[in-house]
Amino acid sequence: MNGSDTAAMAGFTHHRIAACGIELHAVEAGAGPLLVLVSGWPQTWYSWHKIMPELARHFRVVAVDLPGLGDSDYPKQGYDTGSIALHLDAVLEAFGAPDCILVTHDIGAWIGYAYAARRPQRVRRLVLMDAAIPGLVPMEVFRFAPETVGRVW
Repeated sequence: MNGSDTAAMAGFTHHRIAACGIELHAVEAGAGPLLVLVSGWPQTWYSWHKIMPELARHFRVVAVDLPGLGDSDYPKQGYDTGSIALHLDAVLEAFGAPDCILVTHDIGAWIGYAYAARRPQRVRRLVLMDAAIPGLVPMEVFRFAPETVGRVW
């Protein structure tokens, strides 16, 4: 399902955001502190559509289609994690927010981690779900008791 198919969803507003020479598609709902949702590959904003109404009760929630996915532009280059991470600056600026709570999933976590590392002042909280960040060994980042580690994966 793409943005035009879901435009009638109550309380959801679709946006085009200029970012690094392309346009990103984003869907917004709610009011409050900015909470940005970044999905994995090959997912779009729609992967968050069931949780967005609940989040929107407490936050201004924005789900972004990454470059090359969904209704965002498909640039010829710039698909590395660092380049895509910098697109998040434009998202924060578009919504007038100095910082955000960044919630990420799958490969979106790689982007979220890179963004938080480069722009720590812009990330109030960071949630990384279902991803091991390349270059980091998960057990060095996440400490688990030996008796529970088998239940993590």
